[in-house]
Amino acid sequence: MMYKFKEAIERNIAFHNGEMKDGILLTVSLPSASGDWYGRKEEKDNTWKERDCYIADPQNRIDLMNSYHEQINSRPAISDDYVPVVYPTAHLGESYCAAMLGAETSFFGTADYTCSGAKPLIRNTKDLDKLVIDPENHWIKFIQTALEHFCELADGKMLLVPIIAMDALNLAVELMGSTEAYTAVYDDLELLHAVMDFGVEYMTYIYKIQDDIIRPYNDKTIGGSSSAFGGMLMSVDAYTVCNPSVYKTMGLEYQRKLLDNVGYGYMHMHGFGLEMLLPLTAQLRGITNYRLGRDLKAQEYLPVESITWIRKTLGDDRQISTYVSQDEFIAGIENRTLPFNTHYSCWTDNIDAANKMIKMAKNYHRN
Repeated sequence: MMYKFKEAIERNIAFHNGEMKDGILLTVSLPSASGDWYGRKEEKDNTWKERDCYIADPQNRIDLMNSYHEQINSRPAISDDYVPVVYPTAHLGESYCAAMLGAETSFFGTADYTCSGAKPLIRNTKDLDKLVIDPENHWIKFIQTALEHFCELADGKMLLVPIIAMDALNLAVELMGSTEAYTAVYDDLELLHAVMDFGVEYMTYIYKIQDDIIRPYNDKTIGGSSSAFGGMLMSVDAYTVCNPSVYKTMGLEYQRKLLDNVGYGYMHMHGFGLEMLLPLTAQLRGITNYRLGRDLKAQEYLPVESITWIRKTLGDDRQISTYVSQDEFIAGIENRTLPFNTHYSCWTDNIDAANKMIKMAKNYHRN
């Protein structure tokens, strides 16, 4: 078990289980030179160009996990609610879902980060016979091999999560191309629904083959159920440029079916999706945490007034995770306006400020 993070693990589990409705969690980030969420380092070649998938090379997998170890070891000894959870398969990019069906896929990025893009696999109904899950597909076998390697390299010092699900319209965009998928909303519903129907079975399969590898490792690492750190990561990104009615008629039901299959998940939302789609996704059963951002820039602060609206929209029982500025966090605590049942993340530039906020967070209760 990661004894160094024992209290944080217990508090995160309580949060996941709905036992923190009258309290909050807080993760504090301090300046660090050891890399970022993707394990990237500033001294690496940042020239953006076509490359091999970064994690296809076993040595790169070793380097990536060593980078995560460095991040964890260099983190100041503060008693916040941080638990080291890493996402190494992010380097496959979102077109992994096309590659795993045989689409011609390319990878682009820097010396220590890649994303992906694929040529359209589905152009018309005649192509629907390409939608076959083949356990022998190179990239399906690869993600299993890579995850086994990552679990070995993690060495009980961190937890792992599955790659984000690409379902419904997100999947259609990857398999058909953006323009084709969006125009199909109006002129080829039969094709679009066929792709989305397949996506339920497909993403269930991709999630479960990962979970079969990750969950036993995570369970062993924390010495019990790791459900609080697992689940399917979902999004409504492709719907953020559509009228909300598109998600209501061509998204909600597919994500509902997917959650029924896998049990539970987390909803990643940002940009326009927060205002337009949050009330609709609130109808989904099984979303145990809404991971929210203000816009398309990763880790952007969300104003407390927006978090208050989100809390009112979702009700008191749904967990929220979001970024908030140090000033707004402190003011929200002092004024007792900071919404409860929320995991906040803040940045600060010194350890004294971090410890002050941590103490405030642990003493902040509804009654």
